[in-house]
Amino acid sequence: MNKLSTTYMILLILFKGEKMDIKINIVENEARISAPYDKDFLNEMRYHNCRRNSETKEWIVDIDLLDIIRNKIKDIYDIDDFATNDFIDVWVTIPDYEHLEETEHPIKMFGKIIAKSTRKGGASWGKDIVNLSSSCNGHIMHKIIWISPGKFKMKNVSKARVLSEKASYEEAGFIFEIVEHSKINKQILIEERARLMKQMNEIDKMIQQDR
Repeated sequence: MNKLSTTYMILLILFKGEKMDIKINIVENEARISAPYDKDFLNEMRYHNCRRNSETKEWIVDIDLLDIIRNKIKDIYDIDDFATNDFIDVWVTIPDYEHLEETEHPIKMFGKIIAKSTRKGGASWGKDIVNLSSSCNGHIMHKIIWISPGKFKMKNVSKARVLSEKASYEEAGFIFEIVEHSKINKQILIEERARLMKQMNEIDKMIQQDR
């Protein structure tokens, strides 16, 4: 494969790999929902016979089903705040003298489930949580779960909630390191693709002249 073809392949991969956030738009008697690919979410949409707009990549949902679908989104993506499409990743460091604890409920931060209890009485990390040096545990008799001091990353968190709620944690010594999602500039890629296509056409003309 020549250099030109390789570049064009990379551009296609960038377009297909663009990040899509969770959004719900209400239009008359329909809800238009976009969300990252998830097998369970796909099955849920098919179960309710929802149709998908291939151009906008949105699921068209009857307004009467909206509450059901919103609850499913909360369960599938472990998040209860998706009013904004401005999501980030954030590293959380719990100081040695602190911990997170919850009784009979999952542990949440910024609207996202960090840890939840298991059937055997322990605890497991929530979806999109990357643990570096912390740990989550539980006590079956007291129905308590907790997260020990250490560091973990929360992926796809509402930026608005992080900025508005982190101060109370910081007062207790928690440290937050925000990782902005890299955004692909579509216009630049479109212009680059057009330039490459023009160059390819010129090469084809040169080849035809040499024959």
